[in-house]
Amino acid sequence: MSKTVALVLGSGGARGMAHIGVIQEIESRGYKVVSVSGCSIGAVVGAFYSANKLDVFYEWAKSLNYLNVLRLVDFSFISNGAIRGDKLFSVLSDMLGDIQIEDLEIPYTAVATDLISSKEVWFQRGSLEQAMRASGAIPGLIQPVEHEGRLYVDGGVLNPLPIAASVSAHADYIIAVDLSADVPKPKIKDIKQFADEVEAQAKEKADFDRAAMSEAEHQEQAQNHLASESNEATEESAADVDSSTDVNAKTDSTKTGAEASTNAQMNTDADTDSEKESANNSSNDGAVAEFKGKITSKLKHITPDAVAPNLWLNSMVNKASDWFSQDETESGEDAQAKTEISGSKLGKIGILYQMFDVMQTSLSQYKIAGYPPDLLVKIPKDCVEMYEFYRANEMIEMGRYIAKEALDAFEQGHSSVYGQR
Repeated sequence: MSKTVALVLGSGGARGMAHIGVIQEIESRGYKVVSVSGCSIGAVVGAFYSANKLDVFYEWAKSLNYLNVLRLVDFSFISNGAIRGDKLFSVLSDMLGDIQIEDLEIPYTAVATDLISSKEVWFQRGSLEQAMRASGAIPGLIQPVEHEGRLYVDGGVLNPLPIAASVSAHADYIIAVDLSADVPKPKIKDIKQFADEVEAQAKEKADFDRAAMSEAEHQEQAQNHLASESNEATEESAADVDSSTDVNAKTDSTKTGAEASTNAQMNTDADTDSEKESANNSSNDGAVAEFKGKITSKLKHITPDAVAPNLWLNSMVNKASDWFSQDETESGEDAQAKTEISGSKLGKIGILYQMFDVMQTSLSQYKIAGYPPDLLVKIPKDCVEMYEFYRANEMIEMGRYIAKEALDAFEQGHSSVYGQR
């Protein structure tokens, strides 16, 4: 008979892709998962697993590249978070479908934090999408979730590793996956293979940045050209109006001379003057209409629809550069040394999440001490940055490798670097 497992999936941004590899290794050994509790990215992966759709999420995660991740980021400076999260959770919802937690094949708990009551909340009923979103709303980074008079943010604020939620499952083993462990990165591949992959990822990002900046420069040149044409049209139309005004002035002068030479024909001249004035007004109206027509013809193709996509692309690159990292020109050992010495290279998001990550790491230790699991699988906290979801393949493989090492030692009755009994 298969041993049962209550699975606990911790929070940790892009490191959470390792959860997929851990689950694959657990299943490959014949364990039966009877309960899943998760926080933040752990709640997301756990939701797909409990809905029997982990393979869908797995294929999607493997397909992510730098541009795909950037497209999922909907920056906002008017909401309660730097990122609204609508795009990401819309994609996840499309893959999951409209599922209620109570209808899942495996009992599921997503942990969030209610800021109004300052309490930890367990989502065990209701909308699965809403539970995922509430559990992953990192304060200041992703927009909070408002529901029934409550304001939910990331469960990691109070409980980044929700072991207590799994106790009621009464499984043979509680296996918890900590994404903030202070352990070394495993050497899964040889140095050359790893270097080639890192170089390929850097090249992909650099190619996109160059293409985006080139497009932005092209857009700026096009706008300058259109502005120049508009100015020329304005000058030409202004000259036409001046010419028409000179003709009117000469006509008025002739009319005045005729009036001075004879008073006897005043009534006849008045009728003639009326006809001339009407003709002159028509001439002025025609000049103004021609002026408007030229301006319209020059500007009619400068529309928001034509300009917006390129402006959006340029603004996204600039915002991403500012929010994710202030300086990415350094590489190799020099960059690593500078990062260790100072946090000046961190962008706004980096600083926010680094602060949150430090807090979660400390909280996780308290939760582990209060509810020690049968096996604690340790994922290195410095393996990837929180936003590097385009490195999913690497993290999934690392999760599988670490789970194998941890379970091998666990089944032999002892602990290992990556598995704590």
